[in-house]
Amino acid sequence: MRSLAASKSLAEEAYAVLRRAIMDGDPPPLARLGPAELSLRLGLGTTPIREALSRLAAEHMVIALPQRGFRVAPLTAAELSDLLNLRLGFEREAVLVSMQSRHPRWRLGVEDALSALLRTTPPAPGQSSGELAGWNRAHDRFHEALMSGADLPWLRRFHRRTLDQIERYRAALLRRHAASDAPQADPRFTRLLGHAEHAEIAEAVLRGDQMQVDTMLDRHMREAGAVFMTLFGDAPGASEEGRAA
Repeated sequence: MRSLAASKSLAEEAYAVLRRAIMDGDPPPLARLGPAELSLRLGLGTTPIREALSRLAAEHMVIALPQRGFRVAPLTAAELSDLLNLRLGFEREAVLVSMQSRHPRWRLGVEDALSALLRTTPPAPGQSSGELAGWNRAHDRFHEALMSGADLPWLRRFHRRTLDQIERYRAALLRRHAASDAPQADPRFTRLLGHAEHAEIAEAVLRGDQMQVDTMLDRHMREAGAVFMTLFGDAPGASEEGRAA
């Protein structure tokens, strides 16, 4: 009989694999998630897979369908707008509190995170998945570093949960942007992902210019939201990927 510890380890493995796949958009929004099919695909038993899917349902990554298994949660314009507003509020508050603390370790963390971001290649058509993943990690680390001087643990937890949901939308948009046959990118998107935009934010933060930082963060987040909304085309209720699924 399999030990409790081994069963828990398998459930954790299934959870980690499925969560990463869903956040990367494979399977796409609204795709059916059958435990039997996933068991064959992942080489894991149906019990740990069901446990993982139930956990992902609690995180709103998947939807439980009574007596019919699970589906990947959809991407919608309404949810995206809500998430982006939450992120702006969380990040603005934490960054301004961090600026007031002016702790040397926080300043060094911002400088290090910016330096790491500048060593990456911003997303571009035809880019490899490895380059894209490197930029993603460095980008998130930079924004987290801006907030790291604030002793606001609950705000940081809720911010992390919000970012996890937004990452699904960002992954869908970046896949479209990185496709070799992608149309000309929105100039706002290119600027928002570029190094100059983030370097300007870091400079204003480290300079202690609260009014400028507040203005820049507001513009950065709201323009990002406008570009994200291009995922939805003419249909406000579901993304193209969701409709295709």
